[in-house]
Amino acid sequence: MRAPARLCAAIATVLAAAVVTAPAASSKGGDAGGSGSEFFLANSFSGAADISIRFGHPDGGVFVGDFDGRGADSIAVRLGDEIAVTTENAYRPNYVTIYYGRADDEVFVGDWDGDGVDTFAVRRGNTFYFRNSVSSGPADYVVNYGRAADEVVVGDWNGDGIDSIAVRRGNAYYLQNTMRSGVAEQVVLYGRADDSVIVGDWNGDGTDGLGVRRGNAYHLRNSLTAGVAERVVTYGNSTDTILVGDWNADGVDTLGVRRDTRVTTPAPPSRDDDRESVGWQGDQVVATARSYIGSPYVWGGRSPSGWDCVGFAGYVYAQYGVTLPRSTYWSEYARFQQVPASQARPGDLIWWPGHVGIYTGNGQNVAAWNPGMGTVERPVSWVSSPNGPTYLRVLPG
Repeated sequence: MRAPARLCAAIATVLAAAVVTAPAASSKGGDAGGSGSEFFLANSFSGAADISIRFGHPDGGVFVGDFDGRGADSIAVRLGDEIAVTTENAYRPNYVTIYYGRADDEVFVGDWDGDGVDTFAVRRGNTFYFRNSVSSGPADYVVNYGRAADEVVVGDWNGDGIDSIAVRRGNAYYLQNTMRSGVAEQVVLYGRADDSVIVGDWNGDGTDGLGVRRGNAYHLRNSLTAGVAERVVTYGNSTDTILVGDWNADGVDTLGVRRDTRVTTPAPPSRDDDRESVGWQGDQVVATARSYIGSPYVWGGRSPSGWDCVGFAGYVYAQYGVTLPRSTYWSEYARFQQVPASQARPGDLIWWPGHVGIYTGNGQNVAAWNPGMGTVERPVSWVSSPNGPTYLRVLPG
């Protein structure tokens, strides 16, 4: 494979020194693993990253693909069965949301029909469900291949522009050039059984090759034959989660890393759940929030001249002496009390993973939505998400 808004455009997190974890296996076409919302992408095999991106839920699965057929790969982040798909390598990329498969499915990305667009597939056991468009809907076709316990990699093994799956057992790779049930068309031995494997078109010839990772060294082979690495490159840290993609549409796959820059911030002392809300009327908060309808959306902004969803809510509540965390991980914050939707009051916060607004009553909320909409009032039902909403009441300070 050419290597791999309705919600608030990115999830704001508190930034500090990186928190490192052991890297996961990073087979091309599948979930890169790891955690974090920071991505650093390189357009060559030498030097520092050329592209920095901040996007998605830090605990979501990450996938790489050319999702619009323009030749450059970009990032998608999956949480449950919801997939946020970008088509640009900007620091704050725009995205669309689709739904495919079940929350517990194993997901893969590839150009299954040769149209130049990477799309999604899910695996259940040894059954693969392929979809040929970047959209919600049922599978276009189903194939059985390999064993349920096999590790799966995805690539264009013969240069025909169509990706297909391969299964890995130890250091043996069982390749298919067509998406059909049956025995492998080719078996390739490469690397060690305990290597992490990556796949990419390392030389721009249109055919994917294998690579194995050892620490922060990548042993790449262009030909699908047994043998030693044809190139060894180093990139990033040994603890990084690695990505593979053609980030600049030059036909050559290069590397990127995902890093988790979250830190744990001590929460305020816990309070009893029966405490009343803060000492003002909710309609005051609502009136203040509505007075800013029409203000522009600016990712990371915190004032009426431009703000994102977190900046807007924080600015409104700051006028009542409340400092909200610069994050959307609010459901566990001790100053907030979760309340059932049936007990929500005007002035409560309404939270989805990655987005927050101020509840105005009667099923409505005000929020800074995206660059195209700015700050507007919309029905709560306007946000379609299986992971929310949660209503949060601010407790006394």
